[in-house]
Amino acid sequence: MRLLSDARYAFRSLRRSPGFTAVVVLTLALGIGASTAIFSIVDAVLLRPLPYPEPGRLARITSELRGFGATDTGVAPPELADYQSHTDLFSGVAGLLPVSANVTGGDVPDRVDMLLVSWNYFSILGVAPALGRIFGPTDETPGVANLAVVSDGYWRRRLGGDPRAVGRTITIDGDAVQVVGVMPAGFRHPGRTSRNDVDVWSPVGYRGPASAPSERSRRRLAGCLARLQPGVTVEQAQARLDDYGAGVRREFTAEYPPSDGWNPRLVPLQEDVVGSVTTPMLTLVVGVGLVLLVACVNVAHLILAKSAERRQ
Repeated sequence: MRLLSDARYAFRSLRRSPGFTAVVVLTLALGIGASTAIFSIVDAVLLRPLPYPEPGRLARITSELRGFGATDTGVAPPELADYQSHTDLFSGVAGLLPVSANVTGGDVPDRVDMLLVSWNYFSILGVAPALGRIFGPTDETPGVANLAVVSDGYWRRRLGGDPRAVGRTITIDGDAVQVVGVMPAGFRHPGRTSRNDVDVWSPVGYRGPASAPSERSRRRLAGCLARLQPGVTVEQAQARLDDYGAGVRREFTAEYPPSDGWNPRLVPLQEDVVGSVTTPMLTLVVGVGLVLLVACVNVAHLILAKSAERRQ
């Protein structure tokens, strides 16, 4: 009953001073609105898990050259083959090679971000196509297969959103490539690309002699997408890769000189995706928190001033 009486009194006080009420409401609205908007962005970018089955098991394999302070120096094809052989650590490993490609054959040529991947790329992520199919073991061939899975955006933008586009042939960098699948609207490649979101994926076989020294010195892949075996942690896998790296450095001394400090590096996919924006986002959260604090302090000062006026 006392609470209801206080609420009535507060409402009457605010109604008698519309200007004061408007300033208080506007000040709090600005502070709370800014905080809510920024937190929504931070939640979507940093806190929300990646939209894949068991995202905690996903990681990217790259390498570092400690002698140069470089932490992301890519992967050589023989190294990819080595990682794929570690079936006790990974249920699947796929190579990643982003390229910028030219698609012709329509009214206007189109420059797209294309990702050359191992056939098991989509299976590792655990995603299914909206139309058609994804790549399978039979699609693995030496070099790039003339097959493509396209994004929902590209399908709508360049293929007219036509379900019959599956099976159609498009020309990519002068080669006839058959579209075999279309990904769902919400699917995005979880990582960096040449320019924008990936529009086209094609399977490529990175076959070659795993012991060829010349191939080990060419780390042309942007890394590997990997899914850890159930029960294997990132720390355990990294320890095993450290042992693998020591063995490779001993076996191929010329390609892995001690001065380079080469070593495999396993990064959780969530960290890999948001790592570059973590610091700016947290700085933004602190900044908007200060804005809310200032808004509350200003309202407190206004209420104190109003109380002093009533006391007189």
